[in-house]
Amino acid sequence: MKRKIISLHLILALIAIPLFVVTSCSDKADKEKIFSPPSITSMTATCFYNSTVVITGKGFSPNKEDNIVKFGAVSGTVIEAKSTSLSVKAPDLASATTVDVTVTNSGLISNAKTIEVDVDQNKIATYAWASTTTKPGVIYKSGKFSLFGSAQRSLYILDVTLDASNTLGIGVATSNISTTAMSNNYNAVAGVNAGYFKLSGSYDKDPYIRIDGATVQSGDLNVNSVFTNSVLIVNENVATVRKFTQDHYNQNLIAAATPFAQAKNMIVCGPMLVTSGKIESLDMSISHNSSLAARTGLGVTADGKRVFLVVVDTGGGFTGITTLQLAKILQALGAVDAMNFDGGGSSTMFVKNQGDSGLVNSPNGGTYQRPVRSIVYVK
Repeated sequence: MKRKIISLHLILALIAIPLFVVTSCSDKADKEKIFSPPSITSMTATCFYNSTVVITGKGFSPNKEDNIVKFGAVSGTVIEAKSTSLSVKAPDLASATTVDVTVTNSGLISNAKTIEVDVDQNKIATYAWASTTTKPGVIYKSGKFSLFGSAQRSLYILDVTLDASNTLGIGVATSNISTTAMSNNYNAVAGVNAGYFKLSGSYDKDPYIRIDGATVQSGDLNVNSVFTNSVLIVNENVATVRKFTQDHYNQNLIAAATPFAQAKNMIVCGPMLVTSGKIESLDMSISHNSSLAARTGLGVTADGKRVFLVVVDTGGGFTGITTLQLAKILQALGAVDAMNFDGGGSSTMFVKNQGDSGLVNSPNGGTYQRPVRSIVYVK
């Protein structure tokens, strides 16, 4: 009987040993999992105030409130969290050109990764604009300050929220007239010049234009894609900016083939500046892109319900910008997709009851408005 009891004890002991080993290993793994600091492997290359920085790695908390993301000494705002990635809104980093980013989870701090700060975009995103509410949802902003170096730039912005009270439209004239005159013809509260058009000595680059489901201008063929690789579509008062990826010279035909049910209003122009939150690889060897000129551009948010219309002057002590710089301005304002419109002497902004009979900018440093063929307006 005594031997049987001893044998039973031995058997139970042998059973307990592996259970103890498994339990101990499991406890050790859990402790390592809990007490291992988070680790950053990669992240978005550059940032500016309120831009989205995506951080990848491991050891993050799926609960976004548990993650503390520091840009230097300043905390960003975590907007989405997974155990292997975080999406964070960057804080205002003032004049810093680079900062180290860290993630803290459960009191443990990750390795640091350096991110570049786009100082110009940070300045645009945090600038104290002179601001006027033209009507609820339509805000007119302006600013004159050094940007992209020491040169002085003069910027004019329409920040528009599309809703039942604010409608975005495309306007045309049968003969060239000023932006302000055409805006008044459409009973608009604000507007900017839009598509290219024929000028003495220039080659044909008229865009395809559709208004209220009808083609009002077929557009020229054999046009360089730099002038035609993007399109503004306004359908049911939702704005979309789309890039044509086909590499040929007849992109007006592609626009014309778009089903009317999908695009009641549209105008072709170019180049495309920002696509899905990323600045396009613009060919800066082309003078159209690289020249410091007056510019007009348009950007939209992802939902198509917020639109940014931008005009940048040249002359009168102010320096124009490149298309790349216009892309940076629109992206810094919050545009996810953006396109370039006709610029130079055509760049004009109208705001009702503001400026000189609605003319708020200074085309080529003066008040003369080059007659244009089309506009984008708000009413």
